[in-house]
Amino acid sequence: MNEADPRREQGVMTTFPTLPTGPFEHVSMDYARLRDEGLGLLGRLAGAQWTDFNTHDPGITILEQLCYAITDLGYRIAYPMPELLAGGDAGLPGPEAIFPSDPVTPADLRKAALDTDIPEGGTMLGFGVKFFGEGSQFAGQNERSFPVVLQYIDDKSYVVWPKSQMQRETVLPLPKGTTFSNQ
Repeated sequence: MNEADPRREQGVMTTFPTLPTGPFEHVSMDYARLRDEGLGLLGRLAGAQWTDFNTHDPGITILEQLCYAITDLGYRIAYPMPELLAGGDAGLPGPEAIFPSDPVTPADLRKAALDTDIPEGGTMLGFGVKFFGEGSQFAGQNERSFPVVLQYIDDKSYVVWPKSQMQRETVLPLPKGTTFSNQ
């Protein structure tokens, strides 16, 4: 601030937190330095057997993972112990804010299925959906499902039972000339 700044004249000075730009507190926090030292050490130890030190090489990837782990540990070691143990929020939202709903459990899915109530004719197959409740000998089974009886008439299949799904009247006995006909 220059001398003409009115805040200086009023004795008000505000400092804002900034990221440190100087050297790291400890070498374990300097990722670039750890990586460079690791590459140098690999070059000396491998000699002429290992010549690919580019980022796509799996060995370099492992080195970078190791450097990251060391910098993470270095940061945690330098962090105040009470804050590490308390799990402080560090200004970040907690899991309750990120995931506001409860997870779905198998019991939740069971309850949702048992609460389903679709009238007969409400599904593609024609039957409805309503499950027998607890205490019934058929508990958990769909009370609105039913078998469908098809009959082939003039080389086409038709639903002939149940009556609520009937597409055509039943032809009994089987038409003359069909495989199982007595005629």
